[in-house]
Amino acid sequence: MHGLSLSRGALLALAALGAACEGPGPKEGATPAEVVATVNDRVLTEADLASQPATRGHQQGRPETREAVLDALVTEELAAQSAEAQGLEPDARSRKELAQLEAARVAARRRGLANAWYAQVTRQALQITSTEVQGYVAAHRQELRREVHVVMALRRSEAELRTLLGALDAGTSLETVLKAESAGLPGTPWDLGWLGYGQLAPAWRPVLASMKPGQVSEVVKGDHGRFWVLQLLEVREGPEQPPEALQAMVQQLLGADRALPARAAAEAALREKGRVVLGPGKSR
Repeated sequence: MHGLSLSRGALLALAALGAACEGPGPKEGATPAEVVATVNDRVLTEADLASQPATRGHQQGRPETREAVLDALVTEELAAQSAEAQGLEPDARSRKELAQLEAARVAARRRGLANAWYAQVTRQALQITSTEVQGYVAAHRQELRREVHVVMALRRSEAELRTLLGALDAGTSLETVLKAESAGLPGTPWDLGWLGYGQLAPAWRPVLASMKPGQVSEVVKGDHGRFWVLQLLEVREGPEQPPEALQAMVQQLLGADRALPARAAAEAALREKGRVVLGPGKSR
């Protein structure tokens, strides 16, 4: 890889000589503690050192040292600067590697910006007033104290649950069907036990609120392509919570209920305003 072999002292002296002649150039985002060397006008950092591939010593089975890696990095930088001065260009393999690295850099930046945007959308959705919280508590006071014992069937296909409901109409109980499907599995995963209001999926709350013990729901559609059939086994009244705890729970519930719809609406607005042109033969 390196056509020239110099001692560490000679390499660093050469780097220092070049730096003294041309002056060091700043590297964006680098702090003094992160700088490992200045080669002519180029600053090399801990990140450069960490990305340096193995040197010949490592390939020969000898343990790598920080000094050896730094020597190799300085030599490579000097060679690269000389190539630039002569107008040389990277070979095809290096150009491909550079393109891949640039694509990864762009993807990381895009991901970071998108995450910041989603965080902003969520923060805006979570701006819930005390008046809203108090109104929700007043409208759902009984439900908030209600605890339910639920059996659940979860599927990714609504048609599967329609078939299951057909079997129930023929006289088979939901628990019998689910027990047969889960034969050999430990426990009773279909039986969720007692759940408080705050533990219910948003799509379940209005359904269970209208059901009586023993009843089986129609197909309930949730987010992320999930479908359920629920059976309400028992109902009981839970302990009364202090007003502060109740309001904190409702604040959290309202935020969770609003976050996904707010995100979906914001995404739809972006796509509506955006100009998207796909490549030939691509479908949107």
